[in-house]
Amino acid sequence: MVKTSWISILCAAVLLAVAGCATVEPPADGDRPSGSEREGKAMLSGRPAIPNRDLFAVRFIAIDGRNISPRDILWVEPGRRTVTVRVPRQFTESLINQQRETWPEFVDIELDLKPRHAYEIRGRFNRTDRDNPYDIVVDRVQDFDGG
Repeated sequence: MVKTSWISILCAAVLLAVAGCATVEPPADGDRPSGSEREGKAMLSGRPAIPNRDLFAVRFIAIDGRNISPRDILWVEPGRRTVTVRVPRQFTESLINQQRETWPEFVDIELDLKPRHAYEIRGRFNRTDRDNPYDIVVDRVQDFDGG
């Protein structure tokens, strides 16, 4: 016959209680627009580009001065927009400076967005200009209708 100590029973009860508290909720429906909500909007993408093109990914943090949670895909109403992007420190500072506590760089870019178009926004290295080591560029614009 196996004896069970009260400590092992207590540990098992604590583990079950903690496991019950650690539930994962699915993302809210408002986080990703449905197909009907995207109709007539423009899409901005800050995802990484093809390697070896001196381009790097950026994150969108504000639109028209209104802060949003950082993301790399953004659906917005067409028209003239000011988008603020965060430039990752590994692309703007040396390895030694990255270890120091510094603020990330934020850059505003003005865009004239058309409906049903995708805009790929990226940072581009300026290898020959040490004072201005990168630019924010519109790498590619694509029409959703295939044009």
